[in-house]
Amino acid sequence: MNSGNNALTHRDEGQQRSHQQDGGMLHQRMGLRYFAVGGGIILASCIAGVSLFVLFLVSRPVDLRETIASIDAAIDGTVREADTAVQPAAEERKVVRDRRAIWLHISRAYRLSLSGARATQLVNALRQAVKQKGAELATVSEDPNQILISITLEGLETHTLKLLIKSEVPEKNEPSLATKTDNRSAIAIIVDDLGYGGEATELLFSLQMPLTVSVLPQLPASRTLARRARALGFEVMLHLPMEADGNEPAQPGELRIGMSRDMIARIIKENLTTVPGAIGVNNHRGSKMTQLEAEMIKILPVLADNRLYFVDSLTTPESVALRMAKKTGLRTIGNDTFLDNDGDGTSMQDRIEELMRIAETRGYAVGICHSKPATMKVLGDFLSMARARGFEFVRVSELMERMEYRHARSRN
Repeated sequence: MNSGNNALTHRDEGQQRSHQQDGGMLHQRMGLRYFAVGGGIILASCIAGVSLFVLFLVSRPVDLRETIASIDAAIDGTVREADTAVQPAAEERKVVRDRRAIWLHISRAYRLSLSGARATQLVNALRQAVKQKGAELATVSEDPNQILISITLEGLETHTLKLLIKSEVPEKNEPSLATKTDNRSAIAIIVDDLGYGGEATELLFSLQMPLTVSVLPQLPASRTLARRARALGFEVMLHLPMEADGNEPAQPGELRIGMSRDMIARIIKENLTTVPGAIGVNNHRGSKMTQLEAEMIKILPVLADNRLYFVDSLTTPESVALRMAKKTGLRTIGNDTFLDNDGDGTSMQDRIEELMRIAETRGYAVGICHSKPATMKVLGDFLSMARARGFEFVRVSELMERMEYRHARSRN
């Protein structure tokens, strides 16, 4: 009996030890599981923290000011080396920033004693000097009295240079010598809708005339075409999409009714980054928005803040944009006629004759056409014919300068 009881006791003790061992193993496994979960959480937190830190570093705007200062020193040194008698005339510096970068834009004029081939040699020397710093130089325009130069770094314009060749620097707001003496009827032609490339663009770029091109923003070729146009001597504008009558879908970079001024400012700034070198704006579509004073009063000050002029395309006769731009003091002018809206060569010839009549009567005229192959072919013939008849073709900013001078002179 005792032996039976002892056997039972030993069995119970064995079971107890087995349970204790099982319990220990269970606790051990649970502990390992908690450790693994906790370690995973800590690892995930570390990865998330590192990712956020990397994102923070990547999203921070790159500060290019030190590089631009180096480019500026190279520019100034090159000019002084080429012309020991050079005199800096005027300078303006402005810090610019967006989500990608912080940079410095410098506008400077130099009064040179050089002319002709020596001035051309200086431009070439400047091109090489800035190229060594990773920047690009483009000649915006040239005439006997001055050369305008744009310098860009990573797609951002850092310098606007004016080389005044054996001429006095105009006083502030004083027109150039050409403005004072040339009384021929002047015509400014704006070619809209660049941004897609193709045959029409290449035909346009082959025209050796002082034209103004207006580039649609945020298209695949917008940035490249704007730079090419400036390098070829065309004046560049931002062709700013605005809401039209009807239910047409919004285009990239379009301003819509009801947007806040802050949103409008942000969109225009983004648009300008894709159209480098733009010095003015005209509206693309906009037959609905340009009728509304409450909307235009939000847009026009933003253009002024960005030192842009404004051309009212007048896509609707009900537009108030031109009148309001004049009231706010913005440099502005209006379109007189669309040359190719009908898509017909004969109609375009009629519109061209109309444009020349306006220029003869008033002294100047503004015409808009579009980047289409048929239009470019007719435009080339028109430019030659009109110039032979004594008309002068000018860029939009030059036409505005003339109008301002004539207005000031008429008041004296």
